[in-house]
Amino acid sequence: YLEQERYSDADQAFRRALKLLSEGSGDDSLDLATLYNNLALVHEAAGRYQEAQKEYERSLGIVEKGLGAEHPETCLTLHNLARCV
Repeated sequence: YLEQERYSDADQAFRRALKLLSEGSGDDSLDLATLYNNLALVHEAAGRYQEAQKEYERSLGIVEKGLGAEHPETCLTLHNLARCV
């Protein structure tokens, strides 16, 4: 959906996935961080930068906790956050 610029559909799909994953694996799953990051990409592409920032920050919190501040995935999430702020 994202590549087709169907942002509403992409948003709904990622939110559904977030709900299912958080029910099954808790709030600190790295897979959950990936979904928050992807949802942020949707918001960013749609020009909703404040919403994107919120989702990138959620992703960052999970990634830092799970992998540490120096991990490449943490750096990538910080890069994405900096791009939209």
